[in-house]
Amino acid sequence: MLWFSFVYIPLEFLDQRKVEPCFIKDEHVPTVSTSPLLYRQDQPTPLVFVLHGYSGTAQGIESSTGFSGISDREGFIAVYPNALPWTTGLQMWCGGGAYYDWWDGQVDDVNFFETLIDVISTDYTIDPNRIYAFGHSNGGFMCHHLGARLPHRFAAIAPCAGLMALNDFVEGPPVSVIHFHGEDDAVVAYGGIPHDGFMGVESIMQAWAQRNGCDSNAVVIRNDTMTLARKWSTPDISGDVILYKLKNYGHGLSTRSGLNSPEIAWEFFKSHPRMDMNECLQEDGPVVNVTQNLRYSSFDWAMYFAEEGDHLVLSPGFYPPFSLIDKQLVITSEDPNDPYYIGGTIFQGDPNEPVITLSHNSEACILAGLTIRAGAVGIAGTATQATLRNCRLMDNLSHGLELSDSSNPYLNHCLITANGQSGIIMHDQLGPRGPIYCEPIIEDCVIVQNGEADIVGGDPNIIHSIVSE
Repeated sequence: MLWFSFVYIPLEFLDQRKVEPCFIKDEHVPTVSTSPLLYRQDQPTPLVFVLHGYSGTAQGIESSTGFSGISDREGFIAVYPNALPWTTGLQMWCGGGAYYDWWDGQVDDVNFFETLIDVISTDYTIDPNRIYAFGHSNGGFMCHHLGARLPHRFAAIAPCAGLMALNDFVEGPPVSVIHFHGEDDAVVAYGGIPHDGFMGVESIMQAWAQRNGCDSNAVVIRNDTMTLARKWSTPDISGDVILYKLKNYGHGLSTRSGLNSPEIAWEFFKSHPRMDMNECLQEDGPVVNVTQNLRYSSFDWAMYFAEEGDHLVLSPGFYPPFSLIDKQLVITSEDPNDPYYIGGTIFQGDPNEPVITLSHNSEACILAGLTIRAGAVGIAGTATQATLRNCRLMDNLSHGLELSDSSNPYLNHCLITANGQSGIIMHDQLGPRGPIYCEPIIEDCVIVQNGEADIVGGDPNIIHSIVSE
C-alpha cells in the first residue's frame, strides 16, 4: 500500500495501469477555518480534477492555475494527478485517438480516472453529480476524452488548448463543456491536427453541441479585445457548450485579469451539475423565477436554471454569495421599495470573499431591494454596467462596492454605510492616452460613516446624493 498526501492509494489500484506504479497523486481539500464551505464528511462535496500538459507535473499545474485557492474559497476538493512518463521520460496522458498508438496500448487513463473517482470517494464524501475536469494542452485532450468516454461520471469539463479525436463519444447523459483556445496556438492548432485524427476546435464544439442536444446556433455572450465567447444552449442547461476563442493568443494558459480561465471554468462548473430540474422545484420554496413561473427550493438551484434575462424574486431570508459573469439577470426582493423586504432579504458573506461578484454585465443586470453584508467586499464589479436600486451595502470588512476595469454601474436609492475601509472604491487604469476611470452614476444615494473614506478614486457622477465627506 502506497501513501500520498491526504489519502492512500492501494498498490493493486496502481497496477491496473499496466505499468510500474511510479506516479504521484496530490489532492487539496479546503482547509480555511473561516470559510463556511469547509469540507465536512456529512456534506457531499464537488470534485475537480486539474490535469497538467505534456512534460508538466501536478505541482506545476497547481501553481499555474491557482485552483487550490479557489478550492479554499469555494469549498470543493481539487485533485492534481500526474500522468505516467512516456518514452521520452516526460509525463503524458493517453488522451484518446492517436495517443493510444503513441502509448502502444500500454496505458488506459480512462479506467485510471474512473477507478480514481471510486478510490477518492471512499475517503471523502463526493457529490456524484458534481465531478469535473480542467486541463491544459495534453491535459485538455484528456478532458475531452474523459467527457466523451465517461459521461456517466463527469458533469462538466473545461479543456484549454486541447483537442478531441474523431468518433470518441459513447452513449450517456449530456456533459457540459467550456473550452478555451488561442486562435494563434502554434502548438495545438485551432484548426486541429487532421493527420493524427484530431478535429479542429469549431468542429469539436459542434460535435459536443449536437451530442448534448443544444440549439444549433450559438449565441455570442462576449466579444471584446480578449476573446470571442459563444454559447450553444440546452433547454435545461444540463449540457451547455461554451467556446472562448482567445484573440491574439497562443498556447499558454490564460490566467490574465479579465480572462482567468480557472476562475471562469469554476463558475461554469458551479452552475452545471448533473441534475433534473424537477428535483429542484418546491411549491413553497424561497425563490421564484417569474419569467419561467417556477419556484425553487434554493437560490443556488434557481441560479443554475436561470436563463439570460430571467427575473428571480426572493422571499425574506439569508442567501449565499454568488457570481454573475457574462450573464444578465434581474434579482429582487418581493417588494424592492419596502424597507421591510429590503432589510429582510440578505446576501451574507464571509471575510474572505466578495458577497456578490459582477463581471461584464450590461445595464440589463439589475439587483434591487437587497441587503448585502458581512463579506470582504459587498459587491466586486469588473467591467460591469449593472444597475443597483434600493440596495444596502453594509458591514463589509473592506469596501461596500469595489469597481475595476472601467465599471460604470448605475446606483439609485442605495445606502452604503458601516464598511470597514470605504463605501465605494474605484481602481483606475492607465491607458495609452491617459487614465481610464470607473464612472458610476450615483443618484439619490446615501454613502456615509464608512471606515476611512466614503468614495475613493474614479470619476463618479453624483446626483442628489448624501456623502459625508
